[in-house]
Amino acid sequence: MRLLIVDDEPHIVDWLHDLMRSEFPDMDVRKAYSGIQAREMLEKEKIELLISDIRMPKMTGLELMRLVREKWPSCRILFLTGYGEFDYVYTAIQQKGVRYLLKTEDDEVIVRAVREMAREAAEDNAPDGSVDADRRHGAVEAIRRGAPVDRAMLGILGLDGDAPVRLVFARTRGEDTSVLTKAAERILPGGAGRFAAVPLSEGEECWLIQHGAGESQVDLEACLAEALTAKGGGEAQLFLRSQPSGA
Repeated sequence: MRLLIVDDEPHIVDWLHDLMRSEFPDMDVRKAYSGIQAREMLEKEKIELLISDIRMPKMTGLELMRLVREKWPSCRILFLTGYGEFDYVYTAIQQKGVRYLLKTEDDEVIVRAVREMAREAAEDNAPDGSVDADRRHGAVEAIRRGAPVDRAMLGILGLDGDAPVRLVFARTRGEDTSVLTKAAERILPGGAGRFAAVPLSEGEECWLIQHGAGESQVDLEACLAEALTAKGGGEAQLFLRSQPSGA
């Protein structure tokens, strides 16, 4: 998944770039120091997530948003604003997939917003560009009941119905499920392949993983261990069982 950070203040761009690279090591994080530079990048490659200042010289965040919507309509957008700018962003946040935060928010708040955006983008990564909520709910419930995963179910979840899929059941005790989210972020190096997470019971998820062409399967046990370490250790016990499955 590719994230673009745009602001005319270089120190803000560099701070956010370092923060995102630290929190999402497998995400492709790009940066631009103006709306004009961002426009050039948008013409060349797909952007799934955008963090942008809303007031910039020559090209504002709202103008950039219109370009993004024309080129990559499913892109999720997070505007960073100063105090007293709500009237300026009101029009923007009426659109689906657009939200805003004050620049004074803590790092944790910004990271949480990006994580939510990334999950939404992944859920929308279906062949037709969208996922019907009722059909997805039905697919999730079927997996929870232990039903076999078939081609139709993969398509509903935004995966490739013709590619092999690896089913992983991950569970944590004594730790919140954010450790599973952090582990999931490490599964597909460089964002290659496709991934869907299905919440099962409390503290348990089913992961459906399709590695990109030529990508080796990562050590899932190591992903979980790294995620636990990133959370500062603790007494959580992580359990994992994995099985290959055909489409």
